[in-house]
Amino acid sequence: MHRFRPPALSAPSFPPVPASRAHAGAGRRAALPAARRRLLAALLFSVGSIGLAHAAETARSAVHAPERAAPQSPVRVSHAWIRWLPSQLPAAGYMVLENTGERPLDLIGVASPDYADVMLHRTLRNGATTTMEMTPTLALPPHEKVAIAPGGYHLMLEKPTRALAPGATVQLELRFSDGAAMRTAVPVSAPTRTQ
Repeated sequence: MHRFRPPALSAPSFPPVPASRAHAGAGRRAALPAARRRLLAALLFSVGSIGLAHAAETARSAVHAPERAAPQSPVRVSHAWIRWLPSQLPAAGYMVLENTGERPLDLIGVASPDYADVMLHRTLRNGATTTMEMTPTLALPPHEKVAIAPGGYHLMLEKPTRALAPGATVQLELRFSDGAAMRTAVPVSAPTRTQ
């Protein structure tokens, strides 16, 4: 009896790829990443150029942008002087403020590089008693003059930041409710001056 033996199977064979085609395929595979790299580099360069152009334009705009001017105060200052006291005692400041504008204003603060503290005070009399109180603002009606004078409103200047004496000049900055501020130079007078 003969047993059936299946024919032996062998791996399929394919015709060899020509060397020229093999090299061409490898070249395409190698060229593809290179093309992608060039494209990515071009895109990054374009984005970078746009960003640099935008930054340059922003810088030019910042350089040539007009500055916002501070509002000009309609208040005029006259007859300003400071009564100096020795031994680091507080000095008193006086002046006349005229509101030449059409709207009411308030004096809301005073500062000085020559004194650490500058406050607006008001003298109050009740019979034989005289007291002083600090007030945050001073009303300045339009087209009127308001006197900061002995016996009424006055500036209290404390803690001088430098040596001062009669004949010196103190710089004051007056601040108003409309956002305006003005600087004025005020002469220092002897303690004996009364007006």
